[in-house]
Amino acid sequence: MINGRKRHIAVDTKGFPVMIMVTPADMQDRDAARELLWRLRLAHP
Repeated sequence: MINGRKRHIAVDTKGFPVMIMVTPADMQDRDAARELLWRLRLAHP
């Protein structure tokens, strides 16, 4: 078994990164996306 990481990136309309979140590879994408969008909402109301 190999330990890994996934990177989830939120960008604006020009393609600039707004928020980047690194998660363990065993985390589901839907759960990571939900967490990323929640953190984005808190940071940029």
